[in-house]
Amino acid sequence: MEKLKIVDETFDTFRSESYTLSIQFIENGYRLSVVDSVRNCVIALITAPFDKPMSVNDDWSTVISTTLFENDFLSRDFKRIHLSFESPLFTIVPNDYFVPEKAKQLLDLVHVVPDLYEVRFNTIESIGATLIYAIPSSLTSSWLKKHPKTIFVGHAGPSIAQCSLLKMGKDETFVFTHFSEKFFINTIAKNNQLHHCNSFNYFDTNDSTYHLINTCKLMGFEPNNLEIIMNGEIPNSDEFENVTGRYFKKFSFDSGSDNHNYSYAIAKHKKTFWNLFNLSLCE
Repeated sequence: MEKLKIVDETFDTFRSESYTLSIQFIENGYRLSVVDSVRNCVIALITAPFDKPMSVNDDWSTVISTTLFENDFLSRDFKRIHLSFESPLFTIVPNDYFVPEKAKQLLDLVHVVPDLYEVRFNTIESIGATLIYAIPSSLTSSWLKKHPKTIFVGHAGPSIAQCSLLKMGKDETFVFTHFSEKFFINTIAKNNQLHHCNSFNYFDTNDSTYHLINTCKLMGFEPNNLEIIMNGEIPNSDEFENVTGRYFKKFSFDSGSDNHNYSYAIAKHKKTFWNLFNLSLCE
């Protein structure tokens, strides 16, 4: 992870109560953005690596304390705070079949949840489904000591929620793929309804292309009839366009549904950090 700090000249620490903070923790660092709620404009973007990556058995309390210390404005109150943890440990359940008390049991069916992780969930009414995910317990407890009203969001949440927001024609199907450093989340939507969502470890372009094509076929869709949109931390973007693009009707790198305005210096990063900027889609 590269270190990055872009703060618009309009950013005012003493106006934090009119700002929305989104922060995303990863095994090797964190990212945060600040939205001026009055203008619905992203006015700050900060990314910072940790001295060493965290493991599933590590205690996050020191990392949280350091993050708050390095960014003293984080100690202030915000209008709203969203926090997510980048992880492929998630599953989706239709709301009609979801029972909160069985959330961990449902996630255990598809993933091995580490002992020091807890299970949380987001109900996404726009698609009639619940996202169940795992997050380190020491991360949530340490952060909540400072910001007890924080809204936690599963990493796959924005990709799922936007299925109801993409501008689709009747019976039009989209494939939306968001890349993180080690894995990618692939969603398929038709008529603004979610048909599929899963994560795959990233190895190389050919392997990823195989999974994208195979998933479409398993769901009964022919890739050459579909549009695919990619964003996030895409490795070898030119290679993906040349290789993956051959199998789909239309291929593009895009920011998906655009939920905000952006200050000039931050706008060029909206595709890379789309997930971070759109955690609010899951409210």
